[in-house]
Amino acid sequence: MPASDNLKRPKWDTSIADFIAMKKYMAQVESYAAALTGPRTPDRQGLKHALYSPARFLIITGAAPQVLLDPGPFDDNMVGGALENHKRAANNFDFQESNLPVLANAFEAGLPDRIRKIIEVNFSLDHLTIQQQIEALEAALPLKQSDLDNIRAQISMAFTAALPIEAHIQMQRENIAYLRQAGQPIPDIDAVQRMWKSFATTGTDVEDFAPARTQYLALHGPIAQQTPGTLADFLIDFVSHQLPHHRAANQALRASKHAHVATVVPVNQPLAPPPPMAAPAVAVAQHAPQPGYGGRGGRGGRGGRGSPAAPAAAAAPPPQPLPGAPGYYCWTHSPCFHYSISCRAPAPGHRWDATLANQLGGAPA
Repeated sequence: MPASDNLKRPKWDTSIADFIAMKKYMAQVESYAAALTGPRTPDRQGLKHALYSPARFLIITGAAPQVLLDPGPFDDNMVGGALENHKRAANNFDFQESNLPVLANAFEAGLPDRIRKIIEVNFSLDHLTIQQQIEALEAALPLKQSDLDNIRAQISMAFTAALPIEAHIQMQRENIAYLRQAGQPIPDIDAVQRMWKSFATTGTDVEDFAPARTQYLALHGPIAQQTPGTLADFLIDFVSHQLPHHRAANQALRASKHAHVATVVPVNQPLAPPPPMAAPAVAVAQHAPQPGYGGRGGRGGRGGRGSPAAPAAAAAPPPQPLPGAPGYYCWTHSPCFHYSISCRAPAPGHRWDATLANQLGGAPA
């Protein structure tokens, strides 16, 4: 197998600047250069020094390059440990020099044709060292403001059901990494907000992903914990396990609401306000009239303590789900008159995705 096969060609994407693609390729080249002779160099950087000037190498690694030098010929007076050390130094130097053309050939072989042609002369790169080739390509592929804007916009690209959530999240994280590789990183909290934006491009998505924001902030409230990594793991789990239930429940509610509005007459008659959400049965029981109080129940009022009890008012029927909607069930409060997904006072461990058909170990219906 040719040595160049160890350098995988990057997956070139014409929607991303060649500058970013070159950065990705250089990361592979650096790893390959370090692996070639790294075990034989003091700093374990191998042939990475051949890719950059000493000043650039210092900026990238934080240390000056440690290039192996020719130890020269053997001295007749060398014996014992001194002789062995000289042999080792000579072998390492020879190994370094013999692998320099291997690295150069691998680098050139991995360049796409459209990038290679930028610096070719008579279909050849022999007129430039590998360091000069890299410098020439970086000068010819400047990063433009439009490239940065395009990459940032891709982070917020709308999530669609046609793309698996894992692939969508991977695309977002790759674009965040592209900016970092280009020397233009964005703060974690900014990256997190851009990721959220891709799940709120329509009113329907805003409704379906509202519980996700609440749950994520409950788990990762502090700013330091809101990172692309924590959000990526959370969103993959949410979309895989909770989103189908939220979508089904919201679709039923939206369909019922649409059907109800369609039957309202006349046009100039104001719509009645929606009924308030009923309190849990426990709260209803706590606020029920107590024995000895009249229908109005106020102390000193009509029907107060000691007065003949007023006739009990007829109990109003509990609210019923709209036609087509699933029966009411709440993991914390059942029996009640709201859904688990819209609970306003959840208990610790509340299961937002609990339904009447799948109670998930919640309060018995």
